[in-house]
Amino acid sequence: NVGSATLEVTVTDTAPPVITLPAPIAVGAATAGGSAVTYTASAIDRGIEVNVSCAPQSGSIFPIGETTVSCSATDRPGNTATGTFSVTVTAPPPVIAPVSGITVEATSGAGAMVTFGLPAVVDDLDPAPVVAASPAAGSVFAIGNTIVTVTATSATGQTASATFVVTVRDTTPPALTVPGPITAAATATGGAAVTFSVTATDAVGAVATICTPASGATFPVGTTTVACT
Repeated sequence: NVGSATLEVTVTDTAPPVITLPAPIAVGAATAGGSAVTYTASAIDRGIEVNVSCAPQSGSIFPIGETTVSCSATDRPGNTATGTFSVTVTAPPPVIAPVSGITVEATSGAGAMVTFGLPAVVDDLDPAPVVAASPAAGSVFAIGNTIVTVTATSATGQTASATFVVTVRDTTPPALTVPGPITAAATATGGAAVTFSVTATDAVGAVATICTPASGATFPVGTTTVACT
């Protein structure tokens, strides 16, 4: 007597492939647009190699900055493994030529208007970076020292800065205007009271004058030298 029966055995594969991705990649920019970067990504499923799809693809032009590469691998049963890694493309900053300080004479109480040229800037990826100064050339600088900051910005977004000092000084003395020799008749045995006018002008503003003896003082008989400052 023989009895028989059947049963169904189903073997399922639910394990995703093992994906291997590169460590974060850092490269220098070849152009202002970035740099071409190649890499290798692989996946194995139970000893069998599985195709890996990545975006952006290996060999693509990566822009300056950090880009995340997303990869995935799917085996025959449809199990998928995913992973990411970063590609960072760096660009060197502009190089600003050394700048010397500037010293000018004050032309008014506010200081002086100072003009200057912007320094030369070299950038490996941008032949014409944007250069600006603050305060700008042609501004009125106050008496004393003012720090000017020069900033250079390349097309890649990299920046560099440098500083120099503008010194506005007042080394020009006031100009005195004094009367010519004065002759006065004595009004008493002590001499005579004599008045006179002395003025002074200065580029940076009004100045006071002091004379010894002062205007209106009694001058003895004879010649007296009046000293004014």
